[in-house]
Parts: sequence; structure tokens; C-alpha cells
Amino acid sequence: MKAILLLLALDVMVLAQTPSPGAMVFGKVQSAAGAPIAGAWVTIYRDVTDSRAAVPHFTAATPAWKGGVFAFDGLDAGSYHFCATLPGSTWLNPCDWDSKRVSVDVKPNQMVRGVVVVMKPGVAVPIRVDDPNQLLSKYGTSTPGAHVLIGVSTVSGLFQPATLLGDDGKGRNHQVVIPFDSPTTVAIRSDHFLMTDSTGKAVANGSANGPVSVPTGNTPSQIKVTISGFRP
Repeated sequence: MKAILLLLALDVMVLAQTPSPGAMVFGKVQSAAGAPIAGAWVTIYRDVTDSRAAVPHFTAATPAWKGGVFAFDGLDAGSYHFCATLPGSTWLNPCDWDSKRVSVDVKPNQMVRGVVVVMKPGVAVPIRVDDPNQLLSKYGTSTPGAHVLIGVSTVSGLFQPATLLGDDGKGRNHQVVIPFDSPTTVAIRSDHFLMTDSTGKAVANGSANGPVSVPTGNTPSQIKVTISGFRP
């Protein structure tokens, strides 16, 4: 392991010392307290200059090494911003949940240092979809559109689907990761399956939307719905 980390460190030194076509950017992924987040995937996007384009141009992605450090080279001049994810964790992607982007303006063949990407901790909210009559498996593969859509809308306006954790034959377990101390609407919707909420009340119009807020350090309550029927 030490040998691998040493090689990674040498790679960074070589990037810093060896001329390379295009600009180079060096940075670090960390928590708000400054703790490095090694293993996070950092993505750099070149910002859109054409108003007709809907999304930024994907440029490159790399894992953060020990100490949370990352580097990109061979970049054209322009404006870029950075996103970061750590799959399987509750760290939040700043591009999804922060209103301000981490951005840099890069000049031709420039070496940019000191970029800091901060990831905030989130909380996993458990969602249980009870299916006592196994209607999900019965109709889910035979009827187009017969599914339950579960997820949240992020600060950036993107819909983030819930993660399916498993199916125990009597229902399915999902989770969504949201920020602490921030009311977030969790959407549970289906055009075909009838549902009831945790009190047994029918979900109107096939849509159960509700704000969820979890204070820092608290454990979130489970959100629960039950599949009660099917409509073609």
C-alpha cells in the first residue's frame, strides 16, 4: 500500500514538473472542517459558453488520492467547475446540493493550484415500500410504466432517484441521501400502483410528496407506503 501511495505522490510531482500540452489544475477534496476525503471521484466540467447548450461539457474525472488531492492536465483555456462524489457514502455532491460552484478560469498552459472542493455530510433517509400482494413484481415487468418513482429534487434542480437497497419478497427498501437541517421534498409517485401511507390513508393521485428535515446528529424516521392495488 505504501508503495502505491508513493507512486501516486510521484505522479503528482511529475505532473507539476513536466511540461504538458494545455493547462494543469491541482486541488483537494475535503470536509467543511478540512478533513481530506480520499477516494472521492472528482469531475471537472468546462462551462458552457453557448447559450443554446443545456448542460456543461464533461471534461474528465479522477479519484482523489491520499490526502484528498487530485490533478487534471491537458486542459484548454476556459472556465471550469468541479463536482465530487463518493459512492456508497453519505457525502453530498456540491454540484447537486450547494448553490455556489467551485470554479476556476484557466489561461493557456497555466498551472492552477489550491482548488478546494468541499463536500458536506448528508443523512440517509430510509424508505419502505410494503408490497404484501407482490404487485410490484407481478406487474412491473409486464406493464409499461408500472413502477414506483422515488427520489428527491436537489438544490441544483436535478431529480435524484432513491437507491434500491433490497427486496425481501414482502416489499422493497430504498434510501435517499439529503442534507441535514434542510427541508427536502421526498417524492413517491406511481401512475399505476395504488398506495396508502403509514397511517393507512390512501395516497391521493398516486403521489406522496412531503418535506423531510433531519436535525444534525439525529436519526431520520422511516418513510413508509404500502402498495394496495393496481390500475391498468
